[in-house]
Amino acid sequence: MLTRIAIAAVLTALSTAAIAQTAEEQQLCMDDAFKVCSNTIPDRNRTIACMVANKSRLSAGCQGVSAINTIRSVIGVNLETLRPEPTVEGYSTPGGYSSKAVKPIALRMCMEISKLIESEFPGRTLSGLGGVESGEDAAQFILLGSNTVQVCTGVMKFGYECVKPMCDQLLAFMEKHGFETLDDFRGASLPYFTTHTELVRMQKERKAAQAEAKKMVKADGEWNGDDFVAQSDALATGDHDIPHRHGDVDRRKSS
Repeated sequence: MLTRIAIAAVLTALSTAAIAQTAEEQQLCMDDAFKVCSNTIPDRNRTIACMVANKSRLSAGCQGVSAINTIRSVIGVNLETLRPEPTVEGYSTPGGYSSKAVKPIALRMCMEISKLIESEFPGRTLSGLGGVESGEDAAQFILLGSNTVQVCTGVMKFGYECVKPMCDQLLAFMEKHGFETLDDFRGASLPYFTTHTELVRMQKERKAAQAEAKKMVKADGEWNGDDFVAQSDALATGDHDIPHRHGDVDRRKSS
C-alpha cells in the first residue's frame, strides 16, 4: 500500500517545477539560468557548460529541475494557401510540440541531465516529463535518473483517472524485476550509455572474436567434441560460417 501511495504521488506531480518546494525556490532555479548564462540560451550544450563552469554562482535554494517542456514547433505549411498551419484568421504562431512525439527527446535530455547532476550537482533532483502516458513510460524516466515523473498532456487527453492504471503498470514492472522501491531501479540504465566511437570499437571487437571462433580446424588440438560435426562440415565445404554449436541451424541450407 505504501509503495502504491508513493507511486501515485510521483505520477501526480503536475507543477512546472515539482522538486522546488516554494515559489521562491522555483524562481531561483529560473533566475540562475538567465542571470549566469543568458548569453548561451537557448543553446542547450553551451548553457550546460556555462552552468557547470559557474556553479559556485548558482543559488543554494535551487534544489532541482524539471525536464522537458513542450518544444516550439511549426507543424507545416499549406501548399495551396501558402499559410503556416494551424491558422487563426489566416495567421499562425509556433506552438508546443508535446505528448508521445517528444518522449524520445525528453528521455535523451533527462539522461544527460541525470548524468550532469550526478557528476556536478550531487544532491539535486530531476523531475522528468514529456510523453508520459503509461506506467511503462514512467519507468523509463526513472531508469534514466528521474526522481519524480510528471504527467500533463496525458491528463488532458485521458483525465486524472489515467493515474490509477499508470500505478498498476509501474507496480507490475517493479514486481517483474523484483524491485521493492523506486530507488531500487532509479538510474539503473545510465551506465549503459557510451559514445559512438566506443560502440564502433565494441562491435568491431565482437565481430573479430566471432570470426576467430569460426575459423576452420588447422591442427588436431583444435577439434572439439561438441562441435565435431560442424568442424567436419567446415573442412569439407570450406565454409567458415557453419554454426559452431551442435544443434544450431544453418539457415542458408534450410532455405
